[in-house]
Amino acid sequence: MSTQWLTKTIYVAPSSIDNVGIFSLRPLRAGETIYTVTGKFVRNEYSAVFALLGPNWIGVSKELWLDPDQSNPMNFMNHSCEPNAIVTEGLNVVALRDIPVHEEIVMDYSTTEIDPYWQMDCHCGRATCRKAIRAFQFLPTELRQRYEGQMLATLVAAAPLTSKVG
Repeated sequence: MSTQWLTKTIYVAPSSIDNVGIFSLRPLRAGETIYTVTGKFVRNEYSAVFALLGPNWIGVSKELWLDPDQSNPMNFMNHSCEPNAIVTEGLNVVALRDIPVHEEIVMDYSTTEIDPYWQMDCHCGRATCRKAIRAFQFLPTELRQRYEGQMLATLVAAAPLTSKVG
């Protein structure tokens, strides 16, 4: 696949994680907004069947997701158990740390999902790889606490206190 330019900040290119990904075109600073997720909202009750739909959707609250516009970079964003970006207030994707030129921009998918039925295998290849990715409430307490102040407050507030499916 040839390199596809998205903005003056990021581009799409082959990824070792999953086919293609988003990469930095210039150095990005920690806290810098990389792009904003735009799209249409989808509302549905949680279910095992529904959890299989919308692979690029991001949760914004209980039983509410955003289906990114077809041209939105979120459609190319890969998961890593060692993310360098996160979706924050205003649906902005923000750098968690400084990101050098040509590094893949990745997020922890668990920070955009509270559907208790949702899960997927991880192929990030990091030493800290969890192998299976599940909704935010299933993360280890320390990791949840690390993400809570940085991710969508509406999603954190809607996350169940229990990790039981039901």
